Amino acid sequence: MINTIQFLKNYNVFASQARYHTAKLYLDELGNNKELSPNNQKLMKLRIIEEFVSATEDLSLWLLVVSKRLDKSGKLDIWERLLLAEATTDDAKKFLKELGRLRAPSSILHKLDIVSSRILSKQLGISENELNESLKYIIEAIKTTIQNRKINCGALVRAHNKIKHGIAVYLDAKDINNLLIKDLRMVGSKKRKRKSGRYFEIRFDSEMAEKLVGSILVVSHAIRGLIYLVQADFRYRIATDKHLHKKTRKYWLAELDKTELE
Repeated sequence: MINTIQFLKNYNVFASQARYHTAKLYLDELGNNKELSPNNQKLMKLRIIEEFVSATEDLSLWLLVVSKRLDKSGKLDIWERLLLAEATTDDAKKFLKELGRLRAPSSILHKLDIVSSRILSKQLGISENELNESLKYIIEAIKTTIQNRKINCGALVRAHNKIKHGIAVYLDAKDINNLLIKDLRMVGSKKRKRKSGRYFEIRFDSEMAEKLVGSILVVSHAIRGLIYLVQADFRYRIATDKHLHKKTRKYWLAELDKTELE
């Protein structure tokens, strides 16, 4: 049976980087294969958008779940909370915006319910200044994610599901950089529902593709940073929890020490 700490290690070495490597494959193919058909070029650009929006949702979900990991009401560990949560929930997006307003590294530790930087630096074997620089990177990644989700008034985010299901149109078959999306929602009260729609265009050239792939990499590093923080936090809490049985403490500390997944 895989446990939570093993899951965190696996996510760190695989899933946290999967979206970046997938998008990078598409980007490299776009740049290096001059014989790609227009249709394949379109598909690869669409998939980069998908990976980008999904990555921003991954980050918002991880931040929310990490902040709630010590909540005993549901008796759920991080893995279970991730399985049960929805990456597109309003709570996750709201929490992401709240963190985007933070400035000091200590603020984000407090918001995520993680032990102090003094304790973390000892657990990680680095100086507090080095730790603070890493925390600042996570804060900047959050701000970048929020900003990128606002591209073209949120057009990429709104287009995500349409792209996933193929409901996207290229205005000109010869112009593979000009994508048209129709955004349609039902608004109003239950008794007076009405359609509200709009069209928006996404100009998606090679420069935009590179920018989004770079943003996905930033998110990947931020999630990995979160995992390292959580593991260090776990180590401290396990080592200092007087209610833990000696064998239980020894088992979990040994799990944290294992390196075969790294």
